[in-house]
Amino acid sequence: FGQSIVDLYSPDVQPASTIAVASRLPAGDHVLEVESLGRSSPRSTGERVIIDGVVVSNARPLWPYGAAAMAWALALGIVAWRFIRPIWDAVPSGVRRTSLLPRLGRLRTVYGISAPALLMTSVAAVLLAVPPGGDASSPVTIFRLAILGYLIGLAVAHPDSVAVVAAGAQFLHPIRPQAGPVAFAIPELLLITLVTGWAVRGLYKREFELRRSTMGLIAAYFVLAALASTAFAAYPKLAIRSFRTTVAEPVALFFLLTAFLRGRRSAALIPAIAVGGAIAAATAVFDPLMDRVITAGVPRLRGIYDSPNNLAFVLERTVPLLVGLAIAWKSSALGRMAAAVATGAGLILIATFSRGAWLASAAATALLAVPQWWQLSAPRRMVALSSVLIPVGALAGFVGTDRLSILFRTGDRSGVSRIWLWDSALEMIRDFPLFGVGPDNFLYHYAAYLRPEAWREPNMSHPHNFVLDGWLSTGAFGLLAIAVALILFFYLVGRSYRLPSVPISRPILLGAAASMTAALAHGLVDNFYFLPELAGFFWTLMAFGVLLTSKAIGQPSGDPALGDHVQGINDGRLSGEQ
Repeated sequence: FGQSIVDLYSPDVQPASTIAVASRLPAGDHVLEVESLGRSSPRSTGERVIIDGVVVSNARPLWPYGAAAMAWALALGIVAWRFIRPIWDAVPSGVRRTSLLPRLGRLRTVYGISAPALLMTSVAAVLLAVPPGGDASSPVTIFRLAILGYLIGLAVAHPDSVAVVAAGAQFLHPIRPQAGPVAFAIPELLLITLVTGWAVRGLYKREFELRRSTMGLIAAYFVLAALASTAFAAYPKLAIRSFRTTVAEPVALFFLLTAFLRGRRSAALIPAIAVGGAIAAATAVFDPLMDRVITAGVPRLRGIYDSPNNLAFVLERTVPLLVGLAIAWKSSALGRMAAAVATGAGLILIATFSRGAWLASAAATALLAVPQWWQLSAPRRMVALSSVLIPVGALAGFVGTDRLSILFRTGDRSGVSRIWLWDSALEMIRDFPLFGVGPDNFLYHYAAYLRPEAWREPNMSHPHNFVLDGWLSTGAFGLLAIAVALILFFYLVGRSYRLPSVPISRPILLGAAASMTAALAHGLVDNFYFLPELAGFFWTLMAFGVLLTSKAIGQPSGDPALGDHVQGINDGRLSGEQ
């Protein structure tokens, strides 16, 4: 069955809403009984729900279209492989030497990446996001297509710059510019340009750039597991969409990041994610002006996201990264800037009033404090504890228990409802033990497993636990892949942290581990992976872990003939070309 919301309390006429009633029914006669229950609002424009019609159809199999698309792509690839290099070599040398980038004076590189390329990629991403939507032939759409063409050129000549900006944009998935009948998120558009640049470079050089790693094998296995779960999903349209946005695209980004950000360039990943999270936090500052504040109970900020909890997911991952950068760069202006941004993002995180994010951030803070804690003597540890506990206790006594209960929303029964929800999810796993129910299919199975006590919340879209969610969305095999990837990530970060000569500052490594720890802690009671921005973050950190080997950090890479530059910086200091 499907669901749709019709606002009977709206003073305006509501558009028609399509509801999927059933799918994959066996051949034969079927009877549909429809009953509308509810009262009309005095402000409503009508007194009844109008059923415009019922559509009955046989779903067409998708494999012929997929096979035709693959055949067409193969033929196009063969033609490109044969002709793209001769065509480009035939272009006059003056045209081939035309630069796509401005000059920035003495600033040439940032973490070994061309600074002008980073700047222009960022500006192009902003120009994709800011203009309003338009139809297929509107000037705005034509302008966006021109920007995409420019980004493809940058992805061919400077793929590392596009890769870094794409990684940093993962938290901005809610920004979806409309272009005619379609709308793609900004991270998706950047990924499209990056994949195109990767393909053009491979076809020209007759060798596709790909880094082989254990994590890459895990990622490929995860894709296959999720694909199997998608194939068995009862609602394939929803499963395919979720597979694309939370599995295929993030894993593709992982492989491209590990291919293009070798050498010192990999150190740019953590600052890029932190900048993206800071931008997401900044959008919440304007919530009161744009009437986006959630006012049910305690006022809560949500930024560009549908829910304050979604903003909290982003900020609990961002703040530890910013703190790690601030500690690593403490002797520079960038360090002071990172500390200020971390403070602001932390305040906005508090204003989301997400208790799970608060607890997750506390766990991340504890991990970040471990090195400093062991360096203190016993008396100083007592002073440090007192400096935290005494103000907290005094504030609690001043505010009072009544206001604290409102602040922590202790009366909303969410803790008990989680237990009921987990019980239903376990029952679902018993019925679908191997492949789960498929990506984004939990909501449509949940009604059959809903406990009577949980009747107030019948529309839960996920089981609010990363183990249950991973099992039901990608099956037991997909959950296994996620678990192994996490273990390998923490192993790689820990090994790099313990090296005598650390290629990346230890506070940055600790910030990355603390960020993933916060995600896991909150994922015990809420979402961990199956949102596009969270999946993109996950595989970006996995790419960072893969690139954390001394060989990857120490060896420059690139092809100067295609516009690559390999000059590096460390610890927040910008450098010119040496």
